[in-house]
Amino acid sequence: MRKTLSLIFFATVFWTPPVFARAIDEVCTKETYDAVGQYLRIENLGPRSQGGVIVSESCKSWPYGGNFLLVAFVFDEGIEYEKSLTLALMNKKTKRIVSNYKGVITEDAVTEVGETSLRLDTARYQLSKDVRAFGLRFNSTARGPSCADGASWDELTLFVPEKNNLRPILKMDMQFQNALSGCIGSATDHDVWEYGSRTISVADTVTNGLSDLRIVETITVDTDMDNLPRGVSDKKRVNSYFLKFDGKEYKK
Repeated sequence: MRKTLSLIFFATVFWTPPVFARAIDEVCTKETYDAVGQYLRIENLGPRSQGGVIVSESCKSWPYGGNFLLVAFVFDEGIEYEKSLTLALMNKKTKRIVSNYKGVITEDAVTEVGETSLRLDTARYQLSKDVRAFGLRFNSTARGPSCADGASWDELTLFVPEKNNLRPILKMDMQFQNALSGCIGSATDHDVWEYGSRTISVADTVTNGLSDLRIVETITVDTDMDNLPRGVSDKKRVNSYFLKFDGKEYKK
């Protein structure tokens, strides 16, 4: 029974990256493509299905004020193994870009941008009376190595608006897996791995003007062996710690 369940767990967790339902986001409209394209001076900024260069996208209303839209685009500028990322906070009425962030995603064996790679996270990251962050979650669609020591996914980056910029203040993988014996990606009959998921909550304490963040890690162990090796426990464990703002970003 353990071996069967373990293999099902293995296939689900490692080989199938999370795919988020698009209904949780809003539809990115032609007006949005045109506004961001004009701001970036890119004429064909639209989805690939319409002959454009956008590989992945996400649009969602900014909950701090009802008149703004958060926009996330990953697009192809023709550079091999590289995709461009832009985040924008757009005024819905005027279609003016209020704040912006530009970045690059380097693609390799473990990182590949797919159509469902992006999701905007507008949970209540209220870091002070006047500062509310939002998250961008990224999931690679790459298959990954066939035998890995570890893996991680659901990368969360928190951003805060700062004048005409969107500034990243935290980057963290929200799910991870480590091989305790054998490897991840191939069944050897002596594999043991731990799977962890992280959650974030805003603490009551404050450092350098922003609330501390409490991270809780829930870790479980599984195997494709009939019995776990000596010294390895399958008991679920929970770790917690705080991240504090150092004036630029959150750190332990």
